[in-house]
Amino acid sequence: MPGMAPAAANDLRERFRGRHIISMNDFSREEVEFILAESARFEGNRAPVLQGQVLSTAFFEPSTRTRLSFEAAMAQLGEANVGAVF
Repeated sequence: MPGMAPAAANDLRERFRGRHIISMNDFSREEVEFILAESARFEGNRAPVLQGQVLSTAFFEPSTRTRLSFEAAMAQLGEANVGAVF
């Protein structure tokens, strides 16, 4: 968030490490505002921020459109994708 102290931003980032998110109700207002501010930094950025990373997708129902859109987005960010449909 604009004007947020670096220590406060790092604290918010750490809140997400290892956290399972099921619903929007799992977020505080402060966390939602932080996510939106952080995402704005990536808007229009085509830098390969995931270069050298391998991400995996797992779909338990055949959803070609969703799977391909996820894979395309990951490829645009420079990662190698390993996908599976169960």
